This record gives sequence, structure tokens and C-alpha cells, in this order.
Amino acid sequence: MEDRRFIKIFYCFLLSFGLVLTPVFSYAYSDKTTHRALTQEIIKFFNNYSEIKIDGKDTELIIDGSRAEDEDARWMNHYYDPVNDQGLLYGTEFESSKDWSRDVLAQARWSLSLAMVNFYTLGNLREYFSADTDHTWERAIYEYAWGDKDRALYSLGHVLHLIEDAAVPDHTRNDPHPAFGYYIQLSYPNIDPYYLDLLES
Repeated sequence: MEDRRFIKIFYCFLLSFGLVLTPVFSYAYSDKTTHRALTQEIIKFFNNYSEIKIDGKDTELIIDGSRAEDEDARWMNHYYDPVNDQGLLYGTEFESSKDWSRDVLAQARWSLSLAMVNFYTLGNLREYFSADTDHTWERAIYEYAWGDKDRALYSLGHVLHLIEDAAVPDHTRNDPHPAFGYYIQLSYPNIDPYYLDLLES
């Protein structure tokens, strides 16, 4: 009789211990928490070793840029296979994150491919140079040098996102994993945004 009681207590303890160690919610691939936390750690690390400190609004601009890099289908350029020196192979070869972070024309074309380009703008490079979707390292440096610190820090967040993704095995082994909300929007284009928010939370 004592043995049965001991076994029941042991199994209850084992079950309780297992539940405590098992993560109920995993936020490792959340587009709302992962890059925000990683970028905050990068900023803390920078602040520990630099005389210049990043805080307040500047921190939020960098974090917002890091979060925004996963919007639309930009994620298809977040892969880099260092062995084969290539980006994502997903029906076609996409640009590697190493090249995407420095390719002003590709990022500028991104906005032009989303909008209709009329005949009169062809050959005009102003649309490329001033594209809102250009968040390259070069753009961040240029904007900072010419006094647009907000745009520079926002673009820096985009570049940090690419560096953060380079530490994720999925991004180095050609394993695409689009955000769940993006998948739902592609599968159900007429879905009510209210339900999309519920699915993502």
C-alpha cells in the first residue's frame, strides 16, 4: 500500500517537474518579439563599449527598422548559404542577405515593383535613389552623414535584422519559413484583418 502511494507521489512530482520545464509558449520565431529582443541586446552591448550611447527614440527607431525588415516578401532575401555563396533557392534564386544588405538598386527596385512604373519614369534614377524601400548599409551611412538621423537609424535596424538572421540555421540551410500571417494572407486574400490579428496573437 505504501509503495503505491510513493509511486503516485513520484509520478505527480515527475509530471509537475516536466510541465515546469516544458515551454508552453515559444516565441523564437515571433515577428513581434524575436528581433526586438535581439536588437535590444545589440544596443546594450554597443552602449557598454562605446562613449556614444543609444537610448530613447533612437533605440525605438532601430528596433522598428529591425522589425520592419520582415514585412512583405523581403524575407526571401534573408538567406545566405556560405558554403555555396548563394541566397534562397525557392523556385528561383533570390539575392543572399550578404548582397541584399548592400544592393541599393535591388532594394530601390523593390518599391518600384510594388508600384506601377509609367513610361515617363523609365531612365529616371531619382526614383531609385530616393526609394522608401532602400534600407541598405550605404543608405544608413548616407542619411546619417547628411543629417537624417532617423532614417539612418531605421535603416541600421534593417541591416541588423539581416545580421541577426545569419545566426539562425534556417537562414543558412535554404529552409524558408514565411510568417504565419503572410501565409494566411496569401491563402485567404479576403480575410478580415480582425481575424488575422487573432491568429497572429
